[in-house]
Amino acid sequence: MTFKKNKAFTILEVILSMAVLALLTGAIYAISMAAMQATQETLEEQLTIRRLEGFLRITRDAFLNLPAKGSVYLDSSSNNGIPDLFFDNANSLFGIPSLGGGTLVLSARPRPDGTRAFSILRLPKNAQGNDRDRLYQEGHWTSLLPKVIKPHWSFFRNGQWLDEWPQGAGRPQLVRLEMNLRAFHDPIVATFYLPPISGMGAIPSLNDLLNQLKALQGNNPAAQPSPTAPPTAPPTRQQK
Repeated sequence: MTFKKNKAFTILEVILSMAVLALLTGAIYAISMAAMQATQETLEEQLTIRRLEGFLRITRDAFLNLPAKGSVYLDSSSNNGIPDLFFDNANSLFGIPSLGGGTLVLSARPRPDGTRAFSILRLPKNAQGNDRDRLYQEGHWTSLLPKVIKPHWSFFRNGQWLDEWPQGAGRPQLVRLEMNLRAFHDPIVATFYLPPISGMGAIPSLNDLLNQLKALQGNNPAAQPSPTAPPTAPPTRQQK
């Protein structure tokens, strides 16, 4: 009497096959998740770069198109931790239509994640006192650039950078913004040029200002590098 050999899989073989399949599935899932995460980080970084470029472009245009009667100044009365930058007698700056002038406030407003967001608010020309404070607190702020860390404004006049620029100080020759973004390791430094008002006497040209900045850098090696091109060029950063 002969017996046929059983050709079915044993329980041990089935268990081993399932274990190998689980390992392969886990490896494929880990690789897919890593690829998706890398793609998401790349997209977020590209979006941040586009937002940064857009913010610097409209800010540069705001300084270049500031009316002859317009002025800029810093105001720390909001208790925001970072002084707000005011554009007084502004007309159609930052893409915001203006009816008979007014004031635009560029503020680094705090966010829940500990960073700040550069936001813009228009205050009507006739807003004063409590109405102005109410608009500042309850007005519609338009977010321009989120996830900003430690923004700092400084103003260049007569061969030196000043950290304070109160109302009535006049028109600076250059304005510099230093900040960090959460997505980048390197600090970002942008310099904006304000065209001089005609009829104010001898006004140094942009090339003269750049030469003054180079001289300041030569006298102070620890100073940050001055721009070697007109400040309308976007800031550069090192690749991560």
